[in-house]
Amino acid sequence: MAWKANCRVSAPCDQGTDEQVEEHDQVGSAVRDQAIELLFGALARDERGEPCGTIACQDDPTSHYANVWTRDNVGPMLFFLRYDPSIVGLFLDALIRRQSRLRRTYGLMPIGFSPRYDAVDYGGEEAIGAVHSVDSTLWFVILVGLFVETTQDLDWLRARREALEAALGLLVAPRFDPLPLMAAPESVTEIDRPAGLYGYPLQLQVLLALALRWAARLLDYLEAGSEIGAWCRLEAEALQSWINRWYWIDRQTVDDRELLAPEGHGKDNPNPFNIDYSRLRPAIATLPPGCGYLGGTLRTRHLDTRLWPFPNLLAAVSGILSEPRIEALMGGIAARWEDLIGCMPVTVCWPSLTGPNYEIWMDGDARARPGSYHNGGHWPYILWSFVAACLASGRGELATRALAVASSGLPPFWAEFYDSEGHPGLNARTRQTWSIAGYLVADEALRSGIEAFWQVRLVPQGGWLVAAAPGPLQQER
Repeated sequence: MAWKANCRVSAPCDQGTDEQVEEHDQVGSAVRDQAIELLFGALARDERGEPCGTIACQDDPTSHYANVWTRDNVGPMLFFLRYDPSIVGLFLDALIRRQSRLRRTYGLMPIGFSPRYDAVDYGGEEAIGAVHSVDSTLWFVILVGLFVETTQDLDWLRARREALEAALGLLVAPRFDPLPLMAAPESVTEIDRPAGLYGYPLQLQVLLALALRWAARLLDYLEAGSEIGAWCRLEAEALQSWINRWYWIDRQTVDDRELLAPEGHGKDNPNPFNIDYSRLRPAIATLPPGCGYLGGTLRTRHLDTRLWPFPNLLAAVSGILSEPRIEALMGGIAARWEDLIGCMPVTVCWPSLTGPNYEIWMDGDARARPGSYHNGGHWPYILWSFVAACLASGRGELATRALAVASSGLPPFWAEFYDSEGHPGLNARTRQTWSIAGYLVADEALRSGIEAFWQVRLVPQGGWLVAAAPGPLQQER
């Protein structure tokens, strides 16, 4: 779909004014109806005619965007959990049929697949850049947990026990790392191009913590593996502690650690990653007082000081962050509204890399120039997590304001990502399914409230994405 002939290339965008919020109340139903029609139009069907997920977008039926991609289906499946959970079950079955049985990757879920053929993409061989899959298996476990908790269909779970245990094997298998954190190279999440996120990327740690808690709950349902289930809970607790202790960035943290030696060693080293915290001063200089966030990745001598909203928001709504830290995170986003929400919620990261850093970490990718794509572009799929975090932290007015921005900016293109001025980004596909689903889930959650939308029991001090997992985790403040 060509968009440039119709877009407003010079007019300033609205960023959630009172008038725009009022307009959303009046036209929101029409936008929602259009989004629902587009979402159901994206449903892919297998050779038996059954739904097996949604394709990535509807404007390019001959490219890989016409395939079913696992991570792209998270938003759609969250929506279908409320209105037609059977579609979620069929999607999970489609993944199970394509689960790896190879010795090296046993249990791995595909990054994506062709809906009508047996073509399988276990590790990314058919994806751009041969990107292998990590988050697909973690999202699979989380979605299985949400599906079973929503439907209470334990017979479905028991019939798929072997596939679930194969996936869980990847979570509990011995590895070359004694830390509870999961190490990974570049490009193993939806940030599937160079971005300097290798090491222990935050998003994988958050997803792993969620998957471990759901794994424990599912093993309880199967009445098996009590020892493994207990291990999963302890590992999730340890992982949460590491996330809170070593990824959190605020003024107090830098003040407390600035004098720590960056050359320590041994188990008693108070600075195990040998971070030179004095180098974080420029980042916290832009933080309003009392605000903070989780860094994008962690590795020896390096803590990424860019704010990546999606994993931060997931950490907020899943109980990984304490209430004071959720307030600090959301306060920082509100203070940086123009940069992080702006003309289209929500930016994928802030600030953008420029100059030599852009050339090195983004590999000079023209698509990822500053303010675009994975380098500060605005991605509507993040909207659902933002609205959820707003509601969970009692900031419903921010959710309403962001949804109003999206309602006025998304139709008619529903693009994959947008630039900082609110225009569809360079080579961005339109009628992008996870943009559509991100809006629908956000809109439904705002209208219904989190508890009503998910219809599952909330754990005290837990989060609605881990609603079924018994008992809150310890929260580091």
